[in-house]
This record gives sequence, C-alpha cells and structure tokens, in this order.
Amino acid sequence: MKSMKSMKRWMGSLTVLLVVGSPGCFTDVGQSKTVLAVVLDVSSQVTSSELATVVGGLNQLVQSQAGSASGSLQVILFKVAVTAQEVMGLTPVSPDQVAAIQSALNKVSILGGDANLADGLNLAEAALSKSTSGDRMILIVTKGRGVNPIHFTDAAQAIRGRGTAIGALPMGIGANQSSLQEVSAFNVPASAASASALADQVQSLLTAAGQRPSPNDLYFPQVADGGGWKTRFLLLNNTQTPVQGTLSFSRDDGSPMTVTLGATTGSQFSISVEARATAVLETAGTGPELQVGWAKGDVNSSLQGVAVFTLQGGDGKLVSSVGVQSSPLRARHSVAVEKVAASRRDVGIAVANPNGQDLTLTTQLLDSAGRSLGSQTIALKPLGHKAIFASNLFPSVTADVNGTLVVTGSLSFALTGLELDRDLLTSLPVF
Repeated sequence: MKSMKSMKRWMGSLTVLLVVGSPGCFTDVGQSKTVLAVVLDVSSQVTSSELATVVGGLNQLVQSQAGSASGSLQVILFKVAVTAQEVMGLTPVSPDQVAAIQSALNKVSILGGDANLADGLNLAEAALSKSTSGDRMILIVTKGRGVNPIHFTDAAQAIRGRGTAIGALPMGIGANQSSLQEVSAFNVPASAASASALADQVQSLLTAAGQRPSPNDLYFPQVADGGGWKTRFLLLNNTQTPVQGTLSFSRDDGSPMTVTLGATTGSQFSISVEARATAVLETAGTGPELQVGWAKGDVNSSLQGVAVFTLQGGDGKLVSSVGVQSSPLRARHSVAVEKVAASRRDVGIAVANPNGQDLTLTTQLLDSAGRSLGSQTIALKPLGHKAIFASNLFPSVTADVNGTLVVTGSLSFALTGLELDRDLLTSLPVF
C-alpha cells in the first residue's frame, strides 16, 4: 500500500500527455512526479460538443497544476483519416510538431473503420517510458464502441502488469461502459456533463491510482485456519535473483489476523525466496475455532503464489484439499456457478480489498441465458474481507442455477472462487 507521502507525489507534479504522436516525439517528458498519458477517441461517432467537454476538462486539470513547472498538455488523437491540421485546431501545437503528429497518426491501425484503442494504449505506454522518474497512468476517454475487445483487453492487462495504472472515462451519451470496465483498474463513472466535472473525475482517478497496490504484490483472498483447517502457501520464484518481502494477514474488518507459521506467531512475516526456488509456509491450524481472512504478499519482485486449503477430521485424516492461485487485481470478476440443492453443491467467493479506502461491490447472479436472477451489494472497509456462498448471497433464489456470478467493484479487488460439493472443494477459474 502506498504511503501518504507517495500519494502526495501523485498530486504534486503532473504532466499530461494528451496525445503527441509517435514515441519518438517524447524525447523529454522530464522529471515529473506523475505522468498521465490520455488516449482520446475522436472517431466519427464522437460529437464536437463531447470532444470540447473532454479537451476543456483536461485543460482545466493542467491549469490546476499551475504550481508545477512540468505541467503541460499535449495530445495523441485517434480518428479515421485525421490530419495534423485538425489536431492543431483542438489544442495549442507549435508548427514544428505538425510533422511529428502526422507521423504518429499514420502509425495507428484501423479496425472496422474505428479507432484501435489497443494501438493507443501501446503508443501511450511508449510515451510514458520516456519519463525519467515518477508514477505513470494512462487514461482512456472514448465511446468504447467499435473496438476489438480481445486486443484491447490483452493490451491493457499487459501494460498494467508492467506497472502502469489504467483508468477509463466514457465520453457522452451511448458510451459502452462494460468494455471500459474490462480494461480499467478503477471504477468507470458516468459520462461527465461538463468540463469541470470531467476534470474532477480525472483528479479522483489520480487519487485512487496513488493508493493502488504495487503490481508485484500477491493477493490470497481467502485464508482458513483452525477448526481442522490449514492454509499452505507455495511461493515460486521464477527469476534469477532472490525475492524478499512480507506476508501479511487481515481479518474481515481489516484488522490484523494472528496466525502461526512454523515457530512464529503474528500477523506479518518476513519471506525470502531464493532464485529459481519455492518457499513453503503453512498455518498451524491448531485453534479449536475456524478463523478466516486474507493474505497479501508485499514483495520486491515477481513471485507466483498458490494457497492450498486442507481440512482434517477429528481423527487427523485428510477430508479435503484444494489449491488456488493468487488473484489478480481487477475491478470486475466473473465466476461460473452451478448450484444444485439436492447434492448440496454450491459456489463460494472470497473477496479482499487491498485499497486504502472503502470498497463497494455489486454482485449479480445470471442464469444460463444471461438473465439476472438478483443483485446484492457488499461493502468492505480498507483491507477488509468477505467470504460467502451464492446460496447465502441470494437466499431468494431457491431453484437450481447453472450460470454466472459477476462481481464489479468501485476499485480493483482480489477474488477467489470455490465450489463445495458436500465436503469436497474444487477451485474455479475466475475471469
């Protein structure tokens, strides 16, 4: 979790790259503490008033950074057959930039007559790589229609994995929020009706980005210890150098959760994994009562993690065992649901909020035809946790269900899915 000092760095010095073309144009982004690249959709579906709202809001944002010597506003635009002269009509661009902007526009591939936002993301990341220091964020402002969703989502996931935050804002009436939610690390708000409202939205995204967890962190949304349960962590280091960090445990309310690992009892433990090695840590499970929570691995480099849950009977014999991978952070997760009352088959989810602010989750149960069977809200405090079965989350749905559980958050969160069939647990893929 970033400290308040780190959060202030996000707000203290801002460079906005509202599109300047090819990566070669960004020869000197400078020493800005925060560099924001805006991928702005100006395809034919965008109206002039919608575009004016966005450009005006971004200009207001930069003007609010008047105390920053590095504050600037530049632009990369995506539109079929857009010209450098059109760019100059939207934002102040010196004449010597015209050729460079046109060169960048020529590099944008077009799919189905619309802008390819995947190209926009990749160009923005290349632009941000010119920054010599500071945090990086890409903001997508678009209608969200007519894009290749597979390329768009894949590009966003790869960029987020390399440490750049991605936020999204819908533009005007008819924007496709669902496609934007797939790529954004933050909740996608409604379209802004004015330039000042859009400036506020961007400011809120920057604040949330300043609080976002590190991309190297590991998230285990469920830990079970006591009452016959143990949780074993397998931490795999696939790199050529040792990895160090801490493994921290939290309860449902976000307070520290005390467990015993080996001979040590506490809520936070130092971990070290040698190059090309695997470390194994297991909770003692000696308490008579079951306690549940979640765990976060705060590490200095990339690790792969698996949590293995085991249940032993009173005679010490193994009753059930299942392993689940650490969870990625996303603002939307989906899990397949098969709930059969006759066999006591049910699906459970465990969610964890790694953020420094409250998290609101909206859960929706869909049947096999995609029709909604019900919706519920879950509120989590900072570092909070919740584990619940579908039958308890949707008690009014008494019929058997073969469908999908979709969970959407106001911030990115971690989620694990498990299927329980009598006493047997099965891990479920989360999408």
